[in-house]
Amino acid sequence: MLPAMLRRALGVAVFCAAAWGGWASAAWAGDPHVGMSNRWDQEACRACHLPTHPADRSSFDAVTCGGCHGARSASEDTRVLPPIEGYPRKPKGADKPLAVTADMVEIPAGPFIMGYDKRHPDEGPMHSETIDTPYWIDKHEVTNLAYRAFVEATGHKTPDHWRGGAVAPGDEKLPVVYVTWYDAHDFCAWAGKRLPTEAEWEKAARGTDGRLFPWGDAFDASKSNSPQRGLGRLMPVGSFPQGRSPYGLSDVSGNVWEWTESWYLPYPGNTHGSVNYGEQYKVVRGGSYVDCSFYRCGLSAPTFNRGFFKRETRNAGFGFRCAK
Repeated sequence: MLPAMLRRALGVAVFCAAAWGGWASAAWAGDPHVGMSNRWDQEACRACHLPTHPADRSSFDAVTCGGCHGARSASEDTRVLPPIEGYPRKPKGADKPLAVTADMVEIPAGPFIMGYDKRHPDEGPMHSETIDTPYWIDKHEVTNLAYRAFVEATGHKTPDHWRGGAVAPGDEKLPVVYVTWYDAHDFCAWAGKRLPTEAEWEKAARGTDGRLFPWGDAFDASKSNSPQRGLGRLMPVGSFPQGRSPYGLSDVSGNVWEWTESWYLPYPGNTHGSVNYGEQYKVVRGGSYVDCSFYRCGLSAPTFNRGFFKRETRNAGFGFRCAK
């Protein structure tokens, strides 16, 4: 019979191996939160929100993250959001792009309704935001096929999930993932474009009538690759034409979170303080197919939903599109 101390040591080793193996396999499959407890798992969360340098880890705790995230709550997954009331809205269908090419649409200058007052504190206040000049934005998220051309032309590092540095057959039209903000920035610059600002992204996804989702005010799981759809995997870009935005953008709800150029900052008039605001995190938009209920995020599908991550972050649910 093994000594008690050795039995305990083996038990701990088996438990840790099982826990780490389950978390790692879940993260590779796309959901880094599977198997995590409702308590703050500092090391696991740091993998996405902070770089690996030890000096940047010291202040990571519930105080830092509690401004936006908390324990899992079933009520947070509500699929009904209170409508916008007492705010001028244009009729649905009034938004038209100025021009359309094979891969981009031109969004007109002017005001639109940005933000939302009845959910997470960093999403408000709802306000009128004006974009001064027209701009172009990609219809679709950047695909593996397009990213491969960039890699071949520049020698840029391939994404981690490209086994042997190659795109798997049949995956060409999937959005490229496992890309950092720096990767996205470099691709857009190579293509003669840039990342969209947070405001540009939201206007292109939402239009000017203040709709809550790209297709309207009511959530519909059939119109995007969100966790509520239950597919649990990436889909080729443009797979949900019924979920396009007023300007014709695909997948601005679900599939992958999309990097933007903008730092995570409070909106004008926002009185909710957060240590996360400032030039430390970049905003991601659009939600993904990955279940983010661990973050108490509720639906990630709304047009006003905000995420924020370190520029070094890469995982199975992050991609991007470009603007110019």
